[in-house]
Amino acid sequence: AEKGYPDAQMFLGYFYDKGIGTASNPSEAVRWYRQAALRSVAAAQYELAMLYAGGRGVEQNSQDAMQWICKASTLGFVPAMKKLTDYVMKKVSILGHKKGLYRHDHADVFVTVGTGMVGVPFRFGVPPTIDMIELL
Repeated sequence: AEKGYPDAQMFLGYFYDKGIGTASNPSEAVRWYRQAALRSVAAAQYELAMLYAGGRGVEQNSQDAMQWICKASTLGFVPAMKKLTDYVMKKVSILGHKKGLYRHDHADVFVTVGTGMVGVPFRFGVPPTIDMIELL
């Protein structure tokens, strides 16, 4: 990991994060995940996002968490894509209720909107961005 091998950095971050073979140390996990994440290791980007979201080993920061989720999603990391989709679907549902747009008998509209915001950009190779999420 210290020689700059991204996969080793990701696994070392995971070991510190989960306390495997060592005491759990979220700060060290952040350090190693970040190094791997900056080298485009999607799993490290996702795990780093989860630490930012929960404020473990780093100050809680939802925007940083979402940026790392978007990066991991762009690389096709399925758990990140699911997390991003769930977030968008929740936002669409809340907005729909507030604006009176959502009705229980039109659940397909909800799914279509969620797919339009997340699924279409992936399909055409356009990565999701924070700006897209903030539009919601």
